[in-house]
Amino acid sequence: MNPKVSVLIPAYNASAFIEKAIDSILNQSFKDFELIVVDDGSTDNTADLVLSYNDNRIRLVKNDKNSGLTFSRNRLINEAAGKYIAWLDADDIAHKERLKIQYEFLEKNGDYILTSSWAKTIDKNGDIIQSNYIFIDDKYLKSSLLFNNYFVVSSVMVRNNKDVLLCDVTYTPAEDYELWVRLSKLGKLNIYNKFLVYYRVHDKNLTATQSEKMKASVIHIQKNQLEYIGIHANITDLHLHYKACYAKAESISQIQQIEKWFEFILAQNKKAAYFDQSHLEHIVKHKWVKICTSNSQLGVKSIKTYLSSPLKKLSLKNVLLLGKYILLK
Repeated sequence: MNPKVSVLIPAYNASAFIEKAIDSILNQSFKDFELIVVDDGSTDNTADLVLSYNDNRIRLVKNDKNSGLTFSRNRLINEAAGKYIAWLDADDIAHKERLKIQYEFLEKNGDYILTSSWAKTIDKNGDIIQSNYIFIDDKYLKSSLLFNNYFVVSSVMVRNNKDVLLCDVTYTPAEDYELWVRLSKLGKLNIYNKFLVYYRVHDKNLTATQSEKMKASVIHIQKNQLEYIGIHANITDLHLHYKACYAKAESISQIQQIEKWFEFILAQNKKAAYFDQSHLEHIVKHKWVKICTSNSQLGVKSIKTYLSSPLKKLSLKNVLLLGKYILLK
């Protein structure tokens, strides 16, 4: 009989951390799983450490050579026999209740294709650096992907459908982000409001070693989504959009450019109807207040720009952000 959950771990030279990752799965309160590790041509003793476990739920597969993370993720998907797939990177740690909570969520909510969670960031020693969480209603998550990827891959559990889960190497190292966008067309997405994973940050993380490639991939994914609503953005537009998502405002004129860009996005989506219009407006208005309060050096003009805009939303949360900005000015 196939397991309920396939836990998939891609590993490359992961000897420093992989035992912690494996132990966190073996210690789960939910027991009906298989754990598949792919060794992507490691030159250390990663494979030996995996083989040292005497548990028939663990299976090691090896790539013939170092083929990269996207290739390894796809191989793991093809190997998985479970009803659901849970990702865990080789340097991360799962909370002991993770599989139980996520399995039960997907069993009870058939219209959801993916569930994830909040994450605590840890350093190479396992010490907590910060807690990463976002309070966002599930209904807004599809629209939020036009701007940011809030999903921590090591917290994700999805329904096992090999026809849609294979990653596109074109988008490496942001192949997970592109996958979430595709899945958002097929079902609902969830970020569970509990810390179910510990995400490790160290100098060998892909996000640390491939930052420029990551940026290019993210922009490519954002470009695709803009095309869904009929916007064929040029490189200037795309870099403005990226900065609106990930950087501080540089000037009042840039804020004004972003305002016009956001208004254009809303107008185009109203015609294309790809995103729910009210959901997209909610996300855009949230981004707008964050941009206008991102750089205290811009002074009161930034607040005036916000307040004079049709994108303003004077909720309690936004008023508090404005007040904090004024105090820091």
